[in-house]
Amino acid sequence: MNKLDDDKIKDLFFELKEIRDSIPKANNDIFTALRYINVSNSSEIENNIISPIFIQSALYRGNIKVKEHFSPIYRKIALEAISLDQLLRHLEKTINKNTDLSVSLLLKLHRILFDKSWPDIAGRFRDIDVRIRGVKLRPPHFSQVPPLMYQHLSWIDGILKLLGPATKSNFFEIFHVSADLHFRIIDTYPFRAGNWRVARALSDYVLLKSGLFYNTINPSKRNQYQSAIENSSINDVSPLQEFLLLSYEETLQHLSGFLNVIQQEKE
Repeated sequence: MNKLDDDKIKDLFFELKEIRDSIPKANNDIFTALRYINVSNSSEIENNIISPIFIQSALYRGNIKVKEHFSPIYRKIALEAISLDQLLRHLEKTINKNTDLSVSLLLKLHRILFDKSWPDIAGRFRDIDVRIRGVKLRPPHFSQVPPLMYQHLSWIDGILKLLGPATKSNFFEIFHVSADLHFRIIDTYPFRAGNWRVARALSDYVLLKSGLFYNTINPSKRNQYQSAIENSSINDVSPLQEFLLLSYEETLQHLSGFLNVIQQEKE
């Protein structure tokens, strides 16, 4: 991606932000829609075995008694999809309360994600060594996870406080921080399961904290997403940053039609 393409994404965001800010009531629908897309896409990226239509039906029904599902596999996926929706809602609340990025927040998000489907691991760092299927990254020994996550989250939280709200001058720095945190979580692999979903959620935390919209990753780009992770390193997250920017362009296109129609009606 060249600078001209980057600037196109940045300009589109600030154009849509201006429209959104002029119609405060639209914000709730924007968050609801992007959260819904995020959960559906994340479920398909992670599982890749059940049509997203059935994940969407689980989300739509919301408070169903999932324990009565006829399929153990679908029950687990449905529970985690509903829990991911709850995780993102909690994330939005923490940002509204100006909560710092911390290990306690990280563990809380993981606990929300797995409390119903896998309570034995919910909100707990892994206590075994692991390998990441399909990716060459080699996570550190489990004993190193707590101090590494404390360092990573403290570092990113400090940078976010220095950057402040998104402006045209710091827009790409914010995306760099989002990609950096995203990669650090996957590289450290702090949990036995759910690392990619938590990484995407905290990557979104960076964007939302800075006043940007959620990012949504198209599940059809699953292989490109994994390649971007694999080609990144702790010292160079540019492959992942570029992928996330391209995903963000798609996200903004989703919003563009909605906000432009509302603006025209307002006029």
